[in-house]
Formats: sequence, structure tokens, C-alpha cells
Amino acid sequence: MRGCLGKEEKVQFGLTLRRIVLLGTPLAITVLLLFHPSPYEDVAGELMPIAGWWTALHTIGFVLFALMGVALWLLTAGLPGVFATVSRGAAVVFALFYDAGDAIAGRVARLEDRDFDTHHTIG
Repeated sequence: MRGCLGKEEKVQFGLTLRRIVLLGTPLAITVLLLFHPSPYEDVAGELMPIAGWWTALHTIGFVLFALMGVALWLLTAGLPGVFATVSRGAAVVFALFYDAGDAIAGRVARLEDRDFDTHHTIG
């Protein structure tokens, strides 16, 4: 009898965790992106005052976008067929490469900013 209760608790925890990932991840990303700054003209001038928030936002996003790949996987977990298998493979590719692309874009933006600063100094 005790073994059955433990299994039910595990199943319930699994369902709760699944719901958190499936519903909470896209909701958290949506809320986070509402506060995503969009500098256009003076990138360094607009981002430097909020560098701490910019770093926190992208660090949190790094985790959330990986969880979004997990959420995509969970949507098709247990489904048979080629399309479900392709979907799960695409979820893995998304989880790996979205974060890598975001990190590369951040580094490139930083290098461009450094290059701009060295060529446009007043003096």
C-alpha cells in the first residue's frame, strides 16, 4: 500500500513539473521580453546605464530558452511517428543553438562597440 502512495506522489510531482515547464516557461519569457530594451541609435550610450539589467535579462533568458526546448520536447513526448520525432529533434537543436546564437550575437555587438569606440574617439 505504501509503494502505491509513493508512486502516485511521484506521478503528481511529474505532472506538476510538466505543467510548470509547459505553461510557465513561455509565460516567463513573455514577461521578461516585455522589459527587453531596444537600443537603436547609440547602443553603448543606451545600454551602459542598464548593463546590470541587460546581463540579468540575458542570463535568465539563457535558462528560459533552454527550458523552452524542453517544453517543445514535452509536447510530443510519447507520440509515435516521423513528425513527432522530427519535432523532438528540432527541440534539441533549438535548445542548443538559440542560446549559442544569442551568446554569439552579444559578443559580436560588444566587439562592434569596441571597434566603434577605437575609430571614433574625439581628441
